[in-house]
Amino acid sequence: MKTLAVINQKGGVGKTTTVINLSAQLAHEGKRVLVIDLDPQANLTVVMTGGQYEFEHSITDVFESSKKCPMQQAIMSAQSNGEAIANLCICPTDIRLSRVIEQSLTKVHRERILLKQLEAIANDFDIVILDCPPNLSLTSVN
Repeated sequence: MKTLAVINQKGGVGKTTTVINLSAQLAHEGKRVLVIDLDPQANLTVVMTGGQYEFEHSITDVFESSKKCPMQQAIMSAQSNGEAIANLCICPTDIRLSRVIEQSLTKVHRERILLKQLEAIANDFDIVILDCPPNLSLTSVN
């Protein structure tokens, strides 16, 4: 599984747009793609879930307690016009991610939370694309 991080410390440079278009094209070509929204603004989540903003599980829950909520529970099919997009999944986020990341600064191995979760799903996807926030936070370090 390959992992790509779309990252820039400045906002408004097209990170999320790049992730949307790249992931859609790769899925269209038959690759099994997972996008992970690491930006608490959740713009990728809103676009790729058809406007949803509340989820049973999200990447926020994974960072809060990966033992209680492993990444597999937070992954869902990406949506377009109410229908699942073939080969394309998303791990959504929400505004709570900012608070959870701030609280995670004291955790042991906090820089490896995402790495360990990606190892657990390595055989499920060909490519994982990370939509990073416009800052150098713990999510970006992960």
